[in-house]
Amino acid sequence: MVDNKDNSDLDALVSVEYTPMQCEVTPWDDWLKNSKVRFIKAPSEPQILAIFYGQEKYTVTLDKVAIIKTSDATCDACGADRGYKIQAYVKLKDIQVMLDTGWRRVYSK
Repeated sequence: MVDNKDNSDLDALVSVEYTPMQCEVTPWDDWLKNSKVRFIKAPSEPQILAIFYGQEKYTVTLDKVAIIKTSDATCDACGADRGYKIQAYVKLKDIQVMLDTGWRRVYSK
């Protein structure tokens, strides 16, 4: 849970990441599959994320979304990752939405 005692830092950007797994339906995949939203051209994953988090389900703005390849070797077995992760920045006030939808916060080293 986010501590809202100091509202001055709630607009600070924090890093989050999501590692999609094989056989997993991400929250935005599920939303897109069941929504009436249609595209002329297939959208990229960052575009889908922007719509899902920013317009359709929540009011979260994702900043600096990056798809980062993590492995050349992937398998189709359930429980294996898809060979990439998604990194983005969100405002601290929105971190709970991200945690609730499977993202994890990344702390600087």
